[in-house]
Amino acid sequence: MLKDGTEIAVKKLRETSPINDNQFKNEVGSLMKVNHKYIVKLIGYCYEIQKKVVEHNGKYILTEAVEKLLCYEYISNGSPDKHIFGESSGIDWHTRFNIIKGICEGLHFLHKGSERPIIHLDIKPGNILLGNNMLPKIADLVYQGSWVKNKPEIAHKMSWEQWEKNLPNREDIIAKNFIENVRQNWTNMMHISLKFPSLDANYLQQVKTCIEIGLSCVQTNRKDRPSIGEIVNMLN
Repeated sequence: MLKDGTEIAVKKLRETSPINDNQFKNEVGSLMKVNHKYIVKLIGYCYEIQKKVVEHNGKYILTEAVEKLLCYEYISNGSPDKHIFGESSGIDWHTRFNIIKGICEGLHFLHKGSERPIIHLDIKPGNILLGNNMLPKIADLVYQGSWVKNKPEIAHKMSWEQWEKNLPNREDIIAKNFIENVRQNWTNMMHISLKFPSLDANYLQQVKTCIEIGLSCVQTNRKDRPSIGEIVNMLN
């Protein structure tokens, strides 16, 4: 908690040697300028070089380690998975749809609205936090890829390495079957209306739109996948 009573969340980064210190400070400084209602605000940081005695090859040596702390605005309602799948899973469709839209608008701002593109690379429920009125905020920008800048080949290399390492395995087979099941059964409005009888026609159309967006995002050919800007337009 700050002196003025403001609650903050503090994240400690792992210790590293003092290499590229200026780059780290510049990147953090740039991210502190990112201001959007769907992105967790980075409000400050601590950077300190400490002397430490460590054991190396049976001898004790003096080395330097960098202590890095990131200070974020405190978001009170945690991640969305506990609200959607946990005990408090009773949130209505309107709220869920606004969470989806908010996340997409936040991503669109990172890609197009900031000084330079910021690529997150790890969007998942654990990196989304819900604030007042269940407003979603994207978290963990610094640690999850803000240094990628304009290098799409890095993301391509990562996905290929993961593909090469993990395929074939049970999870991928299940995922493929799940996607095909959704494609066959969940793009039909009649099926959706039977599954969600309490939703009116407008909400049912929103559900169908979200399903269609999800399916388009897992197209085998990446050129067939929509950009985040196109997704935002579809949701609006």
